[in-house]
Amino acid sequence: MTITLDEEIYKELTNIAEEQERTPANLAAYIVTKAIKDKNKENPQKKEEL
Repeated sequence: MTITLDEEIYKELTNIAEEQERTPANLAAYIVTKAIKDKNKENPQKKEEL
């Protein structure tokens, strides 16, 4: 998968990843996974499989 981010968003992602001793890709995967899980908690009838 490839995504395109605004330069400022990428810089922020990189800064946060460094603070957490992660790679930017690992942090992005965590954020996407958490967003889907949170959405599924809000609307369990349309649950996405993870």
